[in-house]
Amino acid sequence: MPRIEGALQPARGSFRILLPIAVASLPADGESPAMLQFQTSTGLLDTGALRSGLSRSLAAALKLPSRGKIVVNNASGSAPHRLFNFRLGFRLDSADDARLPWFLDDIVQGMDWADHPEFGVLIGMDIISRCDLHIRRTGSFTLTLP
Repeated sequence: MPRIEGALQPARGSFRILLPIAVASLPADGESPAMLQFQTSTGLLDTGALRSGLSRSLAAALKLPSRGKIVVNNASGSAPHRLFNFRLGFRLDSADDARLPWFLDDIVQGMDWADHPEFGVLIGMDIISRCDLHIRRTGSFTLTLP
C-alpha cells in the first residue's frame, strides 16, 4: 500500500502534519477521466475535523460547482459553508511516484473555508479514517493510504 513518511512540524506550542496534496475537479460529462487536471497545494491533517475542505481560492481556481451548503460548528460558532465534489491526491515518497500524485478512488465531498497562508486543503477524519496514521513519540509519522 502507498504511504507517506515524514516529521511532525512544530506550530504554536503544538505539532502538525502538512503534506503536499493535489486536488482535481471531476471531468465534465463526455470528458475523458484520463485527462485529469489538478492543482497542487499543501494539506493539513486535522483529526479534529470531521469533514475535509478546500480554501475558497483553491475551489475557485478549480472552478468547482457548488453542491449545496452545510452548517459547520467549530470553536468560533456555526456558519454555512458551500460543498464541493473533488478528487484528492497525495504526493508519495518513492522516486517512481514523484511525478504524478496518487489519487483516492472515491470522490470527496468537502466544504469551503477561508484562505489560509500555509495550507489550502484541510484533510479531515472522512479521509484520515480510511488510512492508517501512525504518529511516533520520536516526532515522525507514517500515513498509509487505502
